Amino acid sequence: MTRASTRDTEQRYQQFRVDAETRGEKMLGDLSGHVETLQKEKEERAGEQRLLREQRELEGALKFEREKEDQEDFQR
Repeated sequence: MTRASTRDTEQRYQQFRVDAETRGEKMLGDLSGHVETLQKEKEERAGEQRLLREQRELEGALKFEREKEDQEDFQR
């Protein structure tokens, strides 16, 4: 190989490395954003599940109270 050819090969290699690094950083950024989105969705679902659980508990307590009142009314 001639010096010009070697220099050209080295320049292309360096450019390849820079391009690869840039693509890698972009992919890492994209993945980080995706992970953040998934984490937020997970937290939202957990909040929704917590609210549904509380709702079921309140509905159960309300049903119990109504049955208790009906029983008291029946005994009178």
